[in-house]
This record gives sequence, structure tokens and C-alpha cells, in this order.
Amino acid sequence: GDYRESFTVTALVSLTSAQPCWVSPPRSGTNDQWDFLRVITWLLEEGALRQGDFLVLDNARVHHAVDSRPHIQALLGLHGVHLRFIPAYSPELNPCELVFAEVKHKLRNAPRVLTDFWAEILRQFAHVTTAQVDAFYKHCIITPLGLE
Repeated sequence: GDYRESFTVTALVSLTSAQPCWVSPPRSGTNDQWDFLRVITWLLEEGALRQGDFLVLDNARVHHAVDSRPHIQALLGLHGVHLRFIPAYSPELNPCELVFAEVKHKLRNAPRVLTDFWAEILRQFAHVTTAQVDAFYKHCIITPLGLE
């Protein structure tokens, strides 16, 4: 049989939160613009995004969707969160890409502790440390922009 399954998680890495990596509950299939709006709402409710934060997004379709973008901008504005986009075709400027790479590496190479794949994915995200997130931000944003 075909064991491939498509699923989506949204990750937020933070330099200001007590928790360095926030991951949305996994869902089967792909994310649409309204799923992304629900994730933003959840991140605000959980305190992952707070007044004065900058939410930096890549150019994924769900981040730029015409129907939901005004809602996302209004919601973030209401909470005092600033929205910024990295340049198109610049995944090297996105620290989340390094988090995903790290989690995928561990899923491929480290022994599995949990039998449920979803739980194992979340366990690997939970092991992302503040030091790693700091290093990822330095690698993706601080150093390239000469902000050291």
C-alpha cells in the first residue's frame, strides 16, 4: 500500500516567548487561508504573539491570500503585532525553514520514542531549544543584514 500521507503543521519560532517554538495542531491535507487565520488566532490566544512582536512570514499562498489577508492584518493590528514579509524566493531568510529541517532530520535518523507519528512530530518540535532558535535567527536574519 501507499504509506504517504499529506499533513500540515504551522510553526512559529520566537525570540521573545518563553517557549521558543510553537506548533499548530497537525491536520491532514494542506493548509488553506482560513486554516492559517485560525492558527494566527490560536497563537494570539495562547500568548505566542504579543503586542510589539513582529510576525515575519514567507510568501506561501496561505499568507498572501486575498480573501483572508485583510482579516489577518486587522487581527494582528488589534493585538499590536506588526506583520512583515521576507522577499519572495528567500527561504534562506526564514528561521522556520531551519526548524523544519532539524525536525525532519531527527524524524529520519533518530530512534522513535512514540509509536504515534503525529505525537513523535510534536515531540521533536518540543525539543527545539531557545539556543537553536537564537542561532537560526542569527544565521537567517542578523548576519545577512549585518545587524551584529
